[in-house]
Amino acid sequence: MYASVRLALTSRRLMTREVFAAYLRGHPDFEVVGHTSGLEDLYVLCELRQPDVALVDLRDPESGMVDRLRGLHEQFPNVGLVGLYEQGVRLSLDEVYRVGVAAVVPASHGLDALVLTLREHGAHRAAHTSGRLTELELDVLWLMNSGHSVAEMAEVLRISPRTVENRKRRIYAKLNAHSQSHAIARGASLGITPGAVPRPRSTVENGRAIVVLVRGRPGPVTDRLVSALVIHGVAFVLDRSAWSALDDYPPWWYPGPVIAVLADPTNDDWVACQLLGVPILLVSGSRPAHTEVVDALLRGAGAAIAADDLLAHLLPVLAVLESGYVAVNRNDLAPLVELLVAGPGARGLPELTARETQILLSADRGESVRQTARALGIATKTVENTQARMFRKLGVRNRAGALVVAHRLGILT
Repeated sequence: MYASVRLALTSRRLMTREVFAAYLRGHPDFEVVGHTSGLEDLYVLCELRQPDVALVDLRDPESGMVDRLRGLHEQFPNVGLVGLYEQGVRLSLDEVYRVGVAAVVPASHGLDALVLTLREHGAHRAAHTSGRLTELELDVLWLMNSGHSVAEMAEVLRISPRTVENRKRRIYAKLNAHSQSHAIARGASLGITPGAVPRPRSTVENGRAIVVLVRGRPGPVTDRLVSALVIHGVAFVLDRSAWSALDDYPPWWYPGPVIAVLADPTNDDWVACQLLGVPILLVSGSRPAHTEVVDALLRGAGAAIAADDLLAHLLPVLAVLESGYVAVNRNDLAPLVELLVAGPGARGLPELTARETQILLSADRGESVRQTARALGIATKTVENTQARMFRKLGVRNRAGALVVAHRLGILT
C-alpha cells in the first residue's frame, strides 16, 4: 500500500490546473495541497503546505523558468520536482534536469504515466516546517473564507477568541496579506481555499449515507423537498440561518458525502453553498428553463430538477452528484449544448468592464476601497458603486466572495 503523496501543481493553463487537480484529488494515492498559475506562487505554496512532490507544466515556459526552477529546488530540496513536457517546446530538457527537476513526463504518455511518476518521486518528505500552515490555521482560513466572525470561529473550533486572533495574524504573515479579504484571495490563488481545490474531507467508507443540507426560501418548494427526503429516508439538515450552515456545521463535520440542495434559493443561499465546496442540486417550483439550467451549472450546481419530479428522481440524482458527475435531463441536452457554446454573453458568464477589472485586481492586491480610489484617480463613491455592480455580476456580496469567484473562473489568472 502506497503512502499518500502530498502534491502541488503549477500551470499557466487554467483548464490544466483544474482538470489535473480534480483527477488527482480523487486518486487514493494523492492529497492535492494546492495549485498555482506560476512558479513565483509555487514558492509560496511549498512554504505554506510542504508538498512531497510538485508537478510543473513546462509546456508554456514563463520568463526565467529555468532559474526559478533552480531556486525552487535549492530552497525546497525535499520537494520532488516533476515536469510535464511536449514536443516543440523551446526549453532544453538537459538544462531542466541540471537545475533539479527529477523527472519529465511527455504529455502524450497520458495520465497513467503521470501518476506513476508522481508517486515514485513523492517518496521524499518535506522536513522544513517553520512557515507551514498548521491544521488549525487552515481551519481558521476556511472559516474566514465562509464569512465567520472571530466569535463564531472560536465556537466552531472550540478555542478562545484570542487564539483565533493570534492564528489570523500568523495566517496574514505567512500569506503576506494585509487584510482578511487579501488573505482569502491569496488562499484562492494558491488553490488552498475553495477557488478550485476544496479541502479534502475524511475518507468515505462504502455504504456511508448521504446527508443533505437544505437551504432556500421557506415555502411550498422547500416543503415538498423536505417531504421527499423524509419519504425516501434521506438524512438532512434544514438550514434556516441568515447566512450559512457553517455556523454549526463546518464542511468537514460529517465524514461521509454531503450534498447541498437549494430550494427556490436566494443569492446568499448560492454563495453559502458554493463556499462549502460540496455538490449542489437546485430544486425549482416549475420545470427550469434551459437558460436557468445553464445558469445553475455555471454557479456550481450539478443538476436542476422541478419539485414535481422529486419523488421519482431525487435518489438517482443524488447518487449521480455524490459520484462526482453532472445530471442533465436527456431532453435538455441539445439546447444546453447550444447555449454553452454560444459564447459568454449568451450563457450568462460575467463580463466585467475594464474599470470593474481594475477594482478587482486592486482588491486582489489587498488594497482598501480608499487606496483603490487613489490609485485609479477616482472618487471613493465611484469605486463603491462600480464594485457593487461587479458583485451582482459575480453573484457575491463582498470583496472576499468576489475574489474567490474570480479565481475560480480564472478572471485573475
